[in-house]
Amino acid sequence: MTTVGVVATLCFTVMLTTGRNIAESDAVLANIDHVGTRILLVRAEAASGLDTRVLDRLAPLHGVEWIGALGPASDVTNAAIEGGTRVALRPAYGTGWPIMGIGGPGVVPPGSRRAVTTVDARRLLGLRDGVGVVRDVQSDENVDVIGSVPLPEYLDFVGPAVLVPEPSIADPRPVSVLIVIASTAAQVEALTSTVSSLLAVDDATKVTVTSGEQLAQLRERVGSQLGVFGHAFVLVVFLVGAALVAMILSGLVLMRRRDFGRRRALGASRRLVIGLLLATVGLQAMAGSIVGSVVALALLVMQGSPVPSPAFCTAVVVLALVTSLGAAVIPALIASTREPLRELRVP
Repeated sequence: MTTVGVVATLCFTVMLTTGRNIAESDAVLANIDHVGTRILLVRAEAASGLDTRVLDRLAPLHGVEWIGALGPASDVTNAAIEGGTRVALRPAYGTGWPIMGIGGPGVVPPGSRRAVTTVDARRLLGLRDGVGVVRDVQSDENVDVIGSVPLPEYLDFVGPAVLVPEPSIADPRPVSVLIVIASTAAQVEALTSTVSSLLAVDDATKVTVTSGEQLAQLRERVGSQLGVFGHAFVLVVFLVGAALVAMILSGLVLMRRRDFGRRRALGASRRLVIGLLLATVGLQAMAGSIVGSVVALALLVMQGSPVPSPAFCTAVVVLALVTSLGAAVIPALIASTREPLRELRVP
């Protein structure tokens, strides 16, 4: 039962300290690893020569979660209000627009000249229900507005706008803003240089590339520092636990040396003695690790603290079992070497 108590204590300690810290750090990293840290923006002036062909060049890149582009803006007003407030209308190129919160192809069929507005644009245009018709100030063309969507924070740069999803087109169209979202924050730095080299613009001085590279680097530093601290603490705790288990088993072997000698005299092999000791320690370690982990998790839940993931909990139980079995090997070998005649000899 002493082994059960030791293993339960070390699992309880790890879960209540490192487990909680890792759960809290995961929450912090989740905020840092928001899409805003993985976004790469390319702003191009009209004379830069950037067009929609860049989407085909960037599509095969590894580490790219999504690519989209916005064309040059034109002013539109509410067709029902003469001289109404002007809002920018932008063609939107690319697929998978739901990642930007702009609905799917079933909501806004590409090429239908039907559009959606941002929340601010809906208010400025006076579209109370979010639907209506806007008129291009220059071409006098009407565009149906079928709804409005809230843009995520990382797309605040778009501002009040009417967005018209466009189909895949054979003829290149000019692009004023290229949006690239990396799969992970760690890939932002590499993608920045790769995307810059594949723009194929006429005048590179009229193109500006910005990214969340600094935030991505911060995320990597925070993650590595938290990981090193947590791993070091777990290592120390389990080394101490292994030493205690080894001491307990060594004392057990010393106290029960006659029992082991008697088993050997009755025909038990060394392998059997080792197996019995390891099986006993394994069962006790399993019971102790489960009890300690469950008690720690219950305490964290009652305190309202973050709870570590199931993978971490499983790893703690497995590590406690492996550590205990490793610490029991030497005492088990010592027990298996007890000579029957020497241990059973009566003075």
